[in-house]
Amino acid sequence: MQSKAGTADQGWALEEKLDEFNRHQHPFNGSGADESFAYVIKKGDQVVGGVAASSDDNAIGYIELLWVDETMRRQGLGRALLATVEQALQAAGCKRVRLETFDYQAPAFYLENGYHEFGKLNYDYAGVIEYFFVKMLSLPIGYNIPPAFSIEAAEDLAMEAIENKLHAYNVKMKPLLQQKMGVTFTFLAEENGQCIGGIFGYSTMYKIGYIESLWVAETNRHAGVGTALVDVLVNALKDFGCPIVHLDTMSYQGAAFYKALGFEQFGQLTYPEIDAAEVFFVKHLVSVGERTINANK
Repeated sequence: MQSKAGTADQGWALEEKLDEFNRHQHPFNGSGADESFAYVIKKGDQVVGGVAASSDDNAIGYIELLWVDETMRRQGLGRALLATVEQALQAAGCKRVRLETFDYQAPAFYLENGYHEFGKLNYDYAGVIEYFFVKMLSLPIGYNIPPAFSIEAAEDLAMEAIENKLHAYNVKMKPLLQQKMGVTFTFLAEENGQCIGGIFGYSTMYKIGYIESLWVAETNRHAGVGTALVDVLVNALKDFGCPIVHLDTMSYQGAAFYKALGFEQFGQLTYPEIDAAEVFFVKHLVSVGERTINANK
């Protein structure tokens, strides 16, 4: 077996192969499958906030971003955006929604709106903590909005502008440790000229490594291919300067596999409606002493 670097497009293509395998191993009911939702809140013609979310094959909703102009906060606008997208996720069949937020962002806001923490990661080298939240969705989901404001479905350009504003806020609150938000890494495993597996990951914001997807052809499993791919990605992330890497996997996927590779579980969500759980793992790529040295460079 040989491994070689691939492109980001090839990395995202691995998601399709993994999804196909997952559907075969653990059929889903179709609710919430791969839908996206985006809304903006306006005061007249001025966009003053926005929210984006998506749902996956297991009908799990995910809040991707939420932003309200700093001059417009404390008026219930964030709550209105959150409730709007929660309603859309629930209508799509989602029974719960999850998200991550940093300590300088909005953990208190989400706690006030019915979310609870199921895990957290302390990036001591960067001086930030990431919280992992979840909320069960149940009718009714209501909110009040001041009469001067309106909420409507967002266009791509409006959401791009909101992403830029959120990025500027993040940089102001906590300077990032990498220029590009998402630096991707893709590696493919080949045998006799055929692709038999691949892994896709990235580093973002504070050189936080993340494993997005790992796929190995069924005929090549239990032969060390997955282990070799994880090793090459972890080494690439470490060489890039990531002190930590984390991931989430379904219980019918690779929970035991990642434990065997030295990843530690830091959170879990149970989904009784699909008889499965989502397990969250982390691995430190350098020692505490090395993290301190790197942070002081």
